[in-house]
Amino acid sequence: FLDPAADKVMMTTLSTSLWVAGAMPGALVALMVGRDLGLLAGAFAMRAASLPKEIRWSRELFRVSAIRSIEVKPSFVSRANTFLQISLIGLTITHLAFETPPPGVIDALCWAVAGTTFWSGASYLLRP
Repeated sequence: FLDPAADKVMMTTLSTSLWVAGAMPGALVALMVGRDLGLLAGAFAMRAASLPKEIRWSRELFRVSAIRSIEVKPSFVSRANTFLQISLIGLTITHLAFETPPPGVIDALCWAVAGTTFWSGASYLLRP
């Protein structure tokens, strides 16, 4: 339960820090963070909808180990997106420290992350 949340907190913190430092485009960071917030809101809504009505809006909603309801498996594109986001953050930090890889590689990775972030977010919205 906490591992994916910890990953998201780490990536949000690092990407926001890189944006503040001027090393990552703000639009990309907004897309990444917006997707994660949307997924979080969707997960809460799906969990609430799957619980019996009498406990739907109680604190039981947050006791994920006590009451099992739904399980959302990450798609292949979502896993690829996470890999690309971590790669982008790591390579951007490496570029800032050692001026390698060249800026063109970082730019291409930004586009790849933007595409997979949008694609994976859309795939969760369109999932039955």
